[in-house]
Parts: sequence; structure tokens; C-alpha cells
Amino acid sequence: MSKIKKSVNGIYKFTDINVWSESYLAEAQADEFKEIDRHIDYLSLNVRAKKFVDASLLLVDFGCSSIQGKGLSAVEFLNQQKYRLSGYEQPLYCVTIEITPTHCGRIVCDHRFSRIDLVDLHLQVWFKYQAEGFQRMFISRIDGQEIDQDEMQRIKGVIEEDFHYDYDPKDIHLELEYFDELCPDTIVFTVSS
Repeated sequence: MSKIKKSVNGIYKFTDINVWSESYLAEAQADEFKEIDRHIDYLSLNVRAKKFVDASLLLVDFGCSSIQGKGLSAVEFLNQQKYRLSGYEQPLYCVTIEITPTHCGRIVCDHRFSRIDLVDLHLQVWFKYQAEGFQRMFISRIDGQEIDQDEMQRIKGVIEEDFHYDYDPKDIHLELEYFDELCPDTIVFTVSS
């Protein structure tokens, strides 16, 4: 099977995580990581752009493995993951995951987070970073529109549904709040037991 296939509308689709990773990294290096630096600055993260890209590659690999482990195709999820966060046809979220305070990465998700299992992500052991799960998760609208209270409640419902499938609500504390008044398109999710 070809590792890249051409779709009907002329857009190339990746079918292999390694080919996608090489392309993503090449685009980041050609841009000198400027897109990532802007993202890091926007969220006031304490991470270097190269480490951010490395963690993003790891998160996408995890996402693909998780999806395939459920017997599903990861091609759609893989092709949502782009270096430049522009040109999306539907409202999608950039989900920035803080594995440790100095190791963060991002993935792109649809409005239902349908291709990523947040509980699996919460339980994941990241041997490379000697960490488990994540510290915080920033959910930002790619289109830059404000996340209003209704949207925040909808996101909270999706997250609670995912976690409460695996955990008794009494055993886990989920918190979702606005990140900063200067960043109305971003909310922060934390989980604790």
C-alpha cells in the first residue's frame, strides 16, 4: 500500500505515521519552528519549540496506536494533524497537552474529541519523559473564536462522558476553566483522583 495517497480533491493524504512524521518535522524545520514558537508564547508555556514538536510527534503516534488498537483506521486522525493550524473547513480544536511543565505537544481534534481517548491519554506512561498522563490540557479553537459558556459546557459533557465511562464520578475530579481573559478561545482541563 502506498504511504501517501491522493484524494479526489487533489489533497495528499498520509497513510503511514513515519512518512507523516518526516513531513511534519521537515515543515517545522523549514519554518524554523516559528508557528510553534507563536503557540508556545500564546499559552505562556515553558518549553522549547523542538521539544514541543518531538512531544507532538509522540502524541500523534499514541493517538494513531490507540485508534488502531480499537480496530479502527487512524488515517482520518493522522490527516487532521498539520503543522500549520489554518485552513480547516470545520471547527476543530488544537489540544495542547502538558505532559510535564517542560514537555508539551499538541494534537488536533474534532468537536467531539472522537478520535482520541482522553482516559487512555490520562493513563499513558511516557517513559521518554518519566511521567504518567498529563498535567494540564489546553483546548483552543483553531478559528480563534471565543469559547462561550454553552460550548464550554458541551466540551465538559464530552470529557465527563469519556472519564465517567471508566471512573466512578466520586473517584475522579475533573476541572475545566477559562485559561486567561486575554485568550477567550482557550480553556484548561485538569484531572485529579
